[in-house]
Amino acid sequence: MSDSHSSIIPNFGLHPWFITERTPDWLNTLKEFLAANPSAAVGEIGIDKGSIGKKIDFRDQVEVFRLQLQLAKELKRPASVHCVRAFGDLLEILKSVGPFPAGIVLHSYLGSAEMVPEFSKLGAYFSFSGFLMSMKESKAKKMLKSVPIERILLETDAPDARPKSVDPKTLFLINESDNEKDGMSLPEESLNHPANIHHVLAYVAHLLENEEEELARISYQNAVRLFSYEGSKLLLQTEFIILEKTHWLCNLTVVILFSVAENYLTPDALAAAKALLPDSAEGDLAAVCSWPDQIRFHYRWSSPLHYIDTPDFRCNYQYCRDCHDSVGRKDRCVTGAIYNYTMQLMSEHRQSDLSVTKYNLTEALMFLSHFVGDVHQPLHVGFTGDEGGNTINVRWYRRKSNLHHVWDTMIIESALKTYYNSDLATMIQSIQSNITDAFIDVASWKNCNGTVCPEPYASESINLACKFAYRNATPGSTLGDDYFLSRLPVVEQRLAQGGVRLAAILNSIFSAQPSLAKE
Repeated sequence: MSDSHSSIIPNFGLHPWFITERTPDWLNTLKEFLAANPSAAVGEIGIDKGSIGKKIDFRDQVEVFRLQLQLAKELKRPASVHCVRAFGDLLEILKSVGPFPAGIVLHSYLGSAEMVPEFSKLGAYFSFSGFLMSMKESKAKKMLKSVPIERILLETDAPDARPKSVDPKTLFLINESDNEKDGMSLPEESLNHPANIHHVLAYVAHLLENEEEELARISYQNAVRLFSYEGSKLLLQTEFIILEKTHWLCNLTVVILFSVAENYLTPDALAAAKALLPDSAEGDLAAVCSWPDQIRFHYRWSSPLHYIDTPDFRCNYQYCRDCHDSVGRKDRCVTGAIYNYTMQLMSEHRQSDLSVTKYNLTEALMFLSHFVGDVHQPLHVGFTGDEGGNTINVRWYRRKSNLHHVWDTMIIESALKTYYNSDLATMIQSIQSNITDAFIDVASWKNCNGTVCPEPYASESINLACKFAYRNATPGSTLGDDYFLSRLPVVEQRLAQGGVRLAAILNSIFSAQPSLAKE
């Protein structure tokens, strides 16, 4: 099935219910399966003290589970973990074998909220299915709200875990014994169907007080991140994540900025950029907007290149002081990355292997374009102490969020719905019109003595972060109309500036390297 469907990730493992049937050579057989299938993850593995598991020697379960956990860790692949009525035991086992940088999926998680932080430290993701509906709602809500948003996954566990708390008429079922769904109880033999994922999404979103579309986007990105290990089907041979041309997977601010930039590219620059884009982009720069965000968990070295941590409350930026990663390596920040990838694209050195050269240039183009967007988001140049607003928990109207996410996404989402009838193209057109008619200093945006000048962009961002982003946004506060209406013009101008400047950078690069447009 996985050979026929690119979206299916195979998993191989020995489930605790079946360990009594294992052969003496079972572990070598499993290793051979995983070696022959580099795209496969490990699972479903685990421990069980439920009605079925209690009939199986628990010491044997633990021994088999440990061996498979160690194998997953050695292979640097994620593992899907089954656990029934044994979460305390599970935590102790994971602590003794872990942590798990490649990730652990706690499948159909029904453990307590109190255990979530400990599991998270070990690399756990929390996957929720229809079984969640069997938990008392108040307990489920408390548990869900304790899970980091970047660790939430959704599943159906089909053919099991049929959603119980929904109208039977809305369910997709298998083997209904030809009975009509008349609103009465369904036959017990009716099996769950993967199409019921939307019921799980709706229930989890309800408990989190989040919008379904937003949660769908987040859980999808989490799944892509988790399954983007070396050898994964989510990576092409060139290590580009397979992206469908669906902008909703991207941060909306980046989509808008990229779309603005494309309107200011010269014909040569546009042709050169299109020539370097992967085929999946279909010539649309905005279609690859999420690649650097998704690849950062595979290219772990790239994570600090998305931001700059500045000293708390200084409200200024200095390259020599601030451009380094968490262990002090210099030039590891978004401005350093912009310089680096600009130089790569500008380089006149041509390798003899054109395919390798083009691959490197494609990565450079996608990184550079994304990082120009990042440096224009004020909180990507925020304070070290709050991780650019990531640790400042707030409510955006009634929705739980953090300040960084408000500036990354939620201000734009609210504007899109309030003023543009959720039509992204109309919003982009409005911002482009403002560049022509409303903003009075557009010409100065492109002032630069070289090909690229990211340092003033970073200085602008930290100034705006202090003046607008952090102001009146204390931990636990609710941000509403006053905040939204006064900050939206800032966000829209930063998108316009980022788009105009990105176009100017690419125009300069490709005018100096016209041959790129012909390759």
